[in-house]
Amino acid sequence: MRAETFRARLEYARSGQDARDNVAQIKRAVVEEIRFADPRVSVTFTDYFNHTFAPDLVLTWSGDNRVRDLFIRTDPDPRRLYDDVDLLGDKHPVLFSLGDVDSQVTGYGRLSNVAAQSNTLVTSAFGLDAVSQERVGHPVVQLASAALLQGGRGVVDEDEGTSIADAFSHGYEAALRADPESTARAAEVIDRSFDRKSSERLGQFLQAVWVGSGGSPTSFPGRSDVTSDLPDDAFRFLLELADFDDPTFWRRVGRNLTVERLARMDVVTSSPNFQYLIQGNLDVLRARVCRILSHDNMLFSAQNHRFAWTRDRGMLALAGERFTAYVAERSDDVKVKAPREQGITGDELMRRADSLGRNLEQVDLAGNSWKLAFESELNATRDDTLHAIMGTLRSRRSVWVRAASVSIGPRTLRCDFESRTATGRGPAIFPLADLVHTALAMMEDLNADEREQLEALFADYASGGQTDIVEFLNELAQISDTDGYWTDTES
Repeated sequence: MRAETFRARLEYARSGQDARDNVAQIKRAVVEEIRFADPRVSVTFTDYFNHTFAPDLVLTWSGDNRVRDLFIRTDPDPRRLYDDVDLLGDKHPVLFSLGDVDSQVTGYGRLSNVAAQSNTLVTSAFGLDAVSQERVGHPVVQLASAALLQGGRGVVDEDEGTSIADAFSHGYEAALRADPESTARAAEVIDRSFDRKSSERLGQFLQAVWVGSGGSPTSFPGRSDVTSDLPDDAFRFLLELADFDDPTFWRRVGRNLTVERLARMDVVTSSPNFQYLIQGNLDVLRARVCRILSHDNMLFSAQNHRFAWTRDRGMLALAGERFTAYVAERSDDVKVKAPREQGITGDELMRRADSLGRNLEQVDLAGNSWKLAFESELNATRDDTLHAIMGTLRSRRSVWVRAASVSIGPRTLRCDFESRTATGRGPAIFPLADLVHTALAMMEDLNADEREQLEALFADYASGGQTDIVEFLNELAQISDTDGYWTDTES
């Protein structure tokens, strides 16, 4: 266990001849335990050690106003630690004992009460290790592990650390089942072990999972937030955690997200967790417009040619090696411009439509001095008349396809090859998987590797055209004259 390694490091540090070097080694050992428990934390060293009033370390968190002083204590006697809490409790600090606090020693209960009441955390490497080790089998425990240094309170020794980890992991599993009794026990431990801000945040996570499992917000057996939605700072906390590949969790907590909210949310998009969050909710994240911009490998190194979700220029986007697809809920929200292009050939259009497996409803052709809109009641890619027209015009080099309308279930997506913009007809909006995949497949000449990546990215979520008719009819009821089919999408 890490705690045993920590003990060995302390013994080595204490055996040195240089007192200042010994102290530096002890502090480094403590910092290593702290950063293992919460990788998000920033640690500032001070010139003090085991001082009565001056902290040894100062803990801060990016994007959060929390600042917490940490005092290293060489004596784990609960009676001495009680005196420290009595002196320092108004600062709500962390008292880090170099030895585990023995719950059998006189004064432990008194220490535990005063630490909890003053929102002071008394812990050790053994207490932190007990929580951290549990997340190996239950990754969700890192939520509690990361929150402990920021808002933990009371005495968290080895036994209490194990109790907190078990309660949170069992509570998460109970929330997945909407099991009120086990979820309530976890909520009680959270309220007991964390200050109000941290307990509210952890409770929100459990409630988001609870609601995502079919439970109602008002029946959640803990401190209830009737919105059942996580605030931006809670998502920031999640995204800054270590790589947490749990599709069920990200699906549960992200069901109320929108493209618009993600576009303005100040979060770290380089985190793998951001990818998990988007991927887990591709079916509920919806947009109406997708615009594609080409670039010259500006966003990617030679070692990283994978597609990745990101925020760029105030928009949510899927970035690849050669291009980036920006999405928005409304045409007015598109904040990027693409250079106007001439269009594509009829043969290229048919090849892309066949490869995608979508039906074409309408094809807009143009020459130097004329335009032609061809609409088919069936699938234009299989329409003999359209093929005859294209065959007649094929010898004319000045003929190109300006736009094509693609069927996605009962909805229609108009792909404008000149502005490199795909827009839903009327009020139509699409799950990101349908919108982005269709837009890229129609408006980009994808290579085999790109097609394979996109298929893998959207395989679990693309509707394949089987979209909810009732939902579509509801969209029609909300149609707006200012956002119609032929609205100019160039911002």
